[in-house]
Amino acid sequence: VGGSIIVRFNPSAESRLAECATRSGATRTGVSGVDAVLDEVSGYSVEPLYVVTEKNREKVYAGGYHLWYELLFDKSSDMEAVAAKLANVAEVQRVQYVHQIKRIGAPKLLTTSVAGETSTTRVTSTNPFNDTYRKSQWGLENLGGLMSGGYVSNLPRAVIGADVNVVPAWKLCAGDPSIVVAVFDEGVMNTHEDLKSNIWVNKAELNGTTGVDDDGNGYKDDIYGFNFTTMKGTITWNKSTDTGHGSHVAGIIAAENNNGIGVCGIAGGSGNKDGVKLMSVQIFNGDDG
Repeated sequence: VGGSIIVRFNPSAESRLAECATRSGATRTGVSGVDAVLDEVSGYSVEPLYVVTEKNREKVYAGGYHLWYELLFDKSSDMEAVAAKLANVAEVQRVQYVHQIKRIGAPKLLTTSVAGETSTTRVTSTNPFNDTYRKSQWGLENLGGLMSGGYVSNLPRAVIGADVNVVPAWKLCAGDPSIVVAVFDEGVMNTHEDLKSNIWVNKAELNGTTGVDDDGNGYKDDIYGFNFTTMKGTITWNKSTDTGHGSHVAGIIAAENNNGIGVCGIAGGSGNKDGVKLMSVQIFNGDDG
């Protein structure tokens, strides 16, 4: 990404970084060598890479994350030359480019259909849960053989036991709502009928004021997670631009079990609202990542 470089400063520079760490819109770091480079390339912003709040301050400082900054400057600048100059500053410990991440594959419409009828495997007739397509989820339990849909000639017979062996695990635990699983992907459809019971909800933000960081974690309106492509709390899923992959992954993790619809999730609970909770950390939004 042109015009953007991430640096980690040495702890010795911490006192000089104090002003830009706490002031929004800072254009210089207070470290003379770095500021001289920014002057050469029309630098216009210095931003802490990690949000520091009263809640996370101790952990952030213990890990040295408060020493990471993003420097923004003229996009026409020679990136290798800028990086080399920054690397020669004594107070700079590390220099990194910012890479644009892209998803693989073109968008496909979100759909509720499944290809279970053409599966070449079968599952036990004594399903522990009553979800509609549980019988087609050979990845959860694979007993080999053929389903009633008939043999598909271009597919080999399934290998018995080639699955995640979740059925014995379900006897011990099918989920735990105290556990939050973050899904780094496209946005998770938090209104989906087979997901909505297991969606993580930040009650402080849900019951708070729009545009305000009600829980003091550094992110505004993060009710169901956060959209890092827009840097806003609104999670998105768009049938014309997204693939539905975020919701698909969320379903594998924690589609609600034993609700008579859809599929089973590995940690989707037992039907008593006891699945793990799904937090959407959106890093793809259409072609933006």
